[in-house]
Amino acid sequence: MTAQNVTPEQQPMRLRYFQFWILALLAIFGIVWLISDVLTPFVMGIAIAYLFHPAVTYLTTKGVSRTTATLLLLGVFFLILGGLLTAVVPMLADQVAAFVAKLPEYRVTLLERLEPLFRRIYPNFQNNLGIGKLRETMSEHSSEMASIATSVLSGVWQSGQAIMGLIGLIVIMPVVAFYLLRDWPFVLNKVDEALPRNYHKVIVTQMKKVDEVLGAFLRGQIMVCIILGTIYAVGLAMVGLDFGFTLGFVTGLFTFIPYVGNFIGLAGATALALAQFGLSQEILYVFAVFGVGQFLESNLITPKLVGESVGLHPLWIIFAIMVGGTLLGFVGMLLAVPTAAAAGVWLRYAYGRYTESTYYKARDPKPKAKA
Repeated sequence: MTAQNVTPEQQPMRLRYFQFWILALLAIFGIVWLISDVLTPFVMGIAIAYLFHPAVTYLTTKGVSRTTATLLLLGVFFLILGGLLTAVVPMLADQVAAFVAKLPEYRVTLLERLEPLFRRIYPNFQNNLGIGKLRETMSEHSSEMASIATSVLSGVWQSGQAIMGLIGLIVIMPVVAFYLLRDWPFVLNKVDEALPRNYHKVIVTQMKKVDEVLGAFLRGQIMVCIILGTIYAVGLAMVGLDFGFTLGFVTGLFTFIPYVGNFIGLAGATALALAQFGLSQEILYVFAVFGVGQFLESNLITPKLVGESVGLHPLWIIFAIMVGGTLLGFVGMLLAVPTAAAAGVWLRYAYGRYTESTYYKARDPKPKAKA
């Protein structure tokens, strides 16, 4: 039924449907907002199940039971993940701790390196800031800063929220992923049965489009983050940049946020290179690492793994992540991309319906009656 064929008698019914869906969405958002503190392991478990669903379905077509396929794939995944975390996390933790300890020294060194440039722009720079005074102040308060940082970290780690969050990630997330992945067809059938019959075909069609967009983006973007993280980590380590491996790895992970992750990584690597090497050719090597990474991402990695037809504009993703983080914190950031994908598909559908309606198309004026 198109918008042009809606009769006056059907308008009140369509209005009630519209009000129902608006209230339902507001109720869902309210519930998510109230329980957002405990949703992280559940959301991550759902994400894992969603990512592995095609692989499990493929194995079932080869005669493997869904339970066996689920156990096999999740077992391999968590074994690999555990091995990587065991190997990488201690090294990352050591580098982060060393970076925090050397941060005051880096700040002073960086200021000294840039002092000649600043003095040209602002002649009274040294008199106003006082490099020696800044170094003396930082030296006096370095032990105090370290003590405060240690106390804060210790308090956060010992808090019940941190412990429950860790338990949730270690225990609850795999359980949610297993049961949801094993029962995926059953869950979909139940959701399908609950859809209103009058709009069943429209909803199913649009949700299939959401699945295509979201699946292509998430699976491809995860591979992009891993590949770029490896390129940046290895490249910055080869340059000889202190903490280059950690910075490159983290930059790769944050490339999930378009433009922002690469910009932060490049800015941090440049600042570290200035503090460590000064104005030397090593800074050019740092630029070269990020230049190679960006070239490969734009021309080879992203087109091959993500494609250009997913319909998720980078600015739309940035906006969704910022809004999700503001409203719901970390859980909101996890839900941002799926919500953005669904909203994009439904907005395109709504716009299509609008362009077909009498609200968009001009009505022909009624011919005047002849006298």
